[in-house]
Amino acid sequence: MSATEAGGRLMVDGSKSGRYLAPLGAIAATHRNRREVEAPMINPQNGELLSFAVAPGGNEMVMLASGAVVRAQRFALTGPSVLDLWYEPDGTWAALRAVARDGSVITYQRE
Repeated sequence: MSATEAGGRLMVDGSKSGRYLAPLGAIAATHRNRREVEAPMINPQNGELLSFAVAPGGNEMVMLASGAVVRAQRFALTGPSVLDLWYEPDGTWAALRAVARDGSVITYQRE
């Protein structure tokens, strides 16, 4: 997948998506940018434009990989996959939980 700036927007060319002009504000779905729960997302592996329904949740205490515990807001995403993302009040990513195709749960935590 590659993306280049074209008149303030991204021209994306991906193995799954082909070539297209991404919607305004689209960003790579790395899950570390709090803005992605409010913007169109592009799969950085294959260029596919992702469409999720996002349901903001409440604040929860989340354990980081270091063992520290932080207060973070949870966002539940449903669409091409099922994800829970947690961000601290300043927008810093804290954790991610995803359900894999086989039903297993994958968890990532910031240090």
